[in-house]
Amino acid sequence: SEPGESSYVLGIMKGLKEKLEKTRRTLQEEESGKLEMHNKFMSTKKGEMSSLKDEKVEKKNTLTESRISLVELKHILEQSQKKVQEVTKIAKETSDLCHAKEESYKVRSTEREQELAALKEAVAAIRTGAEVAAKPAQAVAEDAALVQVARHRHALRRSSGGGDVGQGKSQAVVQKLISVLEKEQAEEQEKVNYCKAELKTKTKEREDVEDKLAQLKASIDFKSGEVETIENEVETMQETIETMKANLEEAAALRKREKAGFEATTKDRKLAIKVLKQAEQVLKSFYASQDKTALVQGKAARAAKPPPTWSDKST
Repeated sequence: SEPGESSYVLGIMKGLKEKLEKTRRTLQEEESGKLEMHNKFMSTKKGEMSSLKDEKVEKKNTLTESRISLVELKHILEQSQKKVQEVTKIAKETSDLCHAKEESYKVRSTEREQELAALKEAVAAIRTGAEVAAKPAQAVAEDAALVQVARHRHALRRSSGGGDVGQGKSQAVVQKLISVLEKEQAEEQEKVNYCKAELKTKTKEREDVEDKLAQLKASIDFKSGEVETIENEVETMQETIETMKANLEEAAALRKREKAGFEATTKDRKLAIKVLKQAEQVLKSFYASQDKTALVQGKAARAAKPPPTWSDKST
């Protein structure tokens, strides 16, 4: 071999080996970095997906509660609508009854006032000594007050055995009639007032139920919107979870392919380094043997060369 050939070849081999080893270390570091980033990414995304799943469960629970509440509100609404119908019917019946009583009261009140006025005139007549019984039958019939007095005086005659009733007793009878009429007037007025109060109460009750009905309808509208919103949110969450799951699967598949590629190239580089090491050892052995042979041959050549004195003698 040429001088320095062995060192040159071995230097190239060594350089190749070092370059391969350096490349392998660099790729190993990159692979470690990719693996760390992948693990962090997967951990973060799995955490996000887990939190989203928990939130979805809470939303579904809220959705269930809202649906139950909506059903209850609709049931209450149905009952309230029936109550409104009942209260409206009662209020109308009360109004009709009160109206009829008030009209009847007006008519009876007018008649009663006329009777009271006549009776008071009768009392005045009795006090002045007028004789009711001496009047013609037709005049008595025309005067309602005197008719009433006549009737009561007739009743008094019968109770006293048919005798005539004195002027004082006649006046007492008329006063009694006046008290009865006034009492009837007060009682009917009280009934009319009670009817008006009852009508006012029923009207207020109907208005309260109608207000409650309006509030229930507003609550149902709000709750229906809430249910729809939560349903959309749950659906969106599920879509997001599915997307995240697909992304994680894709990331895992990509990492698997990258790892497989790294392991394949690492295997090739390890084999190349191994081959270079073996070749280096072979070359070292080869050049070592070559060097020994050259050294032996050099020594033999030097030993075979005749000394200068031999050539002198021969000449």
